[in-house]
Amino acid sequence: MSEISVLRLAGIHIEELISRGKYSAVYRGIDGMISPFPVAVKITKLNEVSPLSAGDAVREAVVWSDISHPNICSFHGSFRRLNKMFLILDFVPGQDLLNLLLGRPEHLVSKERAEGWIAQLVGAVDYLHGCCIAHRDLKLENILVDERKDIVRLCDFGFAKKVFHSSKETRCCGSTSYASPQILQGLPYDAKAADVWALGCVLYALLTGALPFTDTVGIPTLLALQRNQLFEWNHPHRYSRGTRQLVQSMLEFHERKRISSGDLARAVLYKSPDIEDCSSLRYMSEISVCCIT
Repeated sequence: MSEISVLRLAGIHIEELISRGKYSAVYRGIDGMISPFPVAVKITKLNEVSPLSAGDAVREAVVWSDISHPNICSFHGSFRRLNKMFLILDFVPGQDLLNLLLGRPEHLVSKERAEGWIAQLVGAVDYLHGCCIAHRDLKLENILVDERKDIVRLCDFGFAKKVFHSSKETRCCGSTSYASPQILQGLPYDAKAADVWALGCVLYALLTGALPFTDTVGIPTLLALQRNQLFEWNHPHRYSRGTRQLVQSMLEFHERKRISSGDLARAVLYKSPDIEDCSSLRYMSEISVCCIT
């Protein structure tokens, strides 16, 4: 039985292939079981990947099933058939944040839009950490943009896992350009602090149109650049001194000195009684230094 036939039995009609990797594929389809609505279906070949990667695929379904946030791609269910894992997710019209920025002049969106998206991303990561979940692969490619609704959503929880206070990780996850100094050095690291570092890279890109660090240099050079925060702040009219200080606190070389997601959220978001309402998220253009020390 083919993948398409399995999905048809589940009430999902596949319309097109969105992307395909060596061991997985993502399709756009329509779930017609109750009332028709668009979905994305991620299929991973469990029998063709390593046991570690197969475990990631299974854990991804478990982690995703436990979370719900307006800026995280919604999870509708999962099942295993034919030695494959099927994840049913919200279909987000648009593209990922990397491709969106690459298609814009100077790789920038408007200052107002960047500020709104920053607030949404900070809220999503703080929510995950509050659920004791670390994403471990935050990057522009794993952020989907629905420009019609002006909403960004985190996706791809393949490396995500439950983490607990004072626990340390040793597995190298994510992409080099977004990796914290501790990961690059092969040291045990705090997964939540590593998320904050990667999110700092994303926020820097939204503000300046470029990543603060790239994988085009060797690891020793990259670590030296990270230690001394040697990155340029282009387009200074797009952010305040407080915003710059906040991003620098996210890109703090020493893990224990790096701002936490909770303090980050308190600095960036106004408190709202209804976090599910995206319109309640606001970005504070001037951030008090006391919020980040």
